[in-house]
Amino acid sequence: AKLMSVYRDNETLRQEVDQLRQDNIKLTELTSENQRLQALLDYRRNAPRFDLVTAAVIGREPGTWFSTIVINRGTDSGLTKDMSVISPQGLVGHIVAVYETSAKVMLLLDPRSAVGGLVQRPESRVTGIVVGQAQAAAVPRMTNLARESDVIKGDIIITSGLGGIFPKGIPVGEVYDVKNEEGGLLKYAEIKTAVDFSKLEEVLVIRSAKSEIPPAVPPQPGAKQ
Repeated sequence: AKLMSVYRDNETLRQEVDQLRQDNIKLTELTSENQRLQALLDYRRNAPRFDLVTAAVIGREPGTWFSTIVINRGTDSGLTKDMSVISPQGLVGHIVAVYETSAKVMLLLDPRSAVGGLVQRPESRVTGIVVGQAQAAAVPRMTNLARESDVIKGDIIITSGLGGIFPKGIPVGEVYDVKNEEGGLLKYAEIKTAVDFSKLEEVLVIRSAKSEIPPAVPPQPGAKQ
């Protein structure tokens, strides 16, 4: 009888330990989710020029881990093709297909992606095109740079606003190497992206953006030109 009692006590303790372990996992996950959502909320508060919609990443296409993702927002949330997708850290990509309750996003890392980039450093302000690389999926390049252009390791690259899709000023990444193209007059910069795409769980979609530069005030009647 004592042996059975000890066995039952051990079984009860084992179940309690298992339950505590599960509760701890849930608490850790809730804490992590809360931190991510707080970062999204803080970004929305600090970016009043953007009309933003929060979305969760619900899928990645097999074989194209660094190319496209699927999010849980669609036309029912006012999303349309070519809207920019960002995170609190920087540029994620843009919408290439939209459905009623979901949308497909082409990532900045996709070889088909092309983003107008700008060196943020005031002494430089060099522009180029940031493109994904098929042979090095996690390392996009800023291309179309003249060999004498002022681009150096450590430069921060932001969106240039050229091309009509991505608003100006969104962080793209940091230059970690600059190389000359063979047999030409151009060079390219390899970029460490601002966003860690392997840890992407939520994103923000820019439905519209106000211009950073206020519109010109028309001259008043009788005012000197």
